[in-house]
Amino acid sequence: KETTTSENNTSAKMTGGELYKVNCTKCHGEDGKLGLMGSADLSQSQMDLNTRIEIIQNGKGAMTSFGGQLSKEQVNEIASFLETLRK
Repeated sequence: KETTTSENNTSAKMTGGELYKVNCTKCHGEDGKLGLMGSADLSQSQMDLNTRIEIIQNGKGAMTSFGGQLSKEQVNEIASFLETLRK
C-alpha cells in the first residue's frame, strides 16, 4: 500500500526530496520555480532553515500548513532539502 501525506502514519523514512515531491511540487514545481498560486521561487529563496521550517509547519499566504500532516522530522527534512534547489 502506498503511503500518502493524508495518513497519520506517513513514512518517516522518506527523504526530504521525496517528501518535497509528494507535498510541494504541485505549487512550487520540481525545481522550486513553478510559482503556482503565487508560491515563492524556492531556487531564489534566502530564508534561513528556521524560517523555512516555520513556514512549512504553519503555512503562509495561500500555502497550506503542513504541521498537522507531517512530523517535525519530516518538516525538517523538507526544509533542509530546499537548500538543494538554490541556484
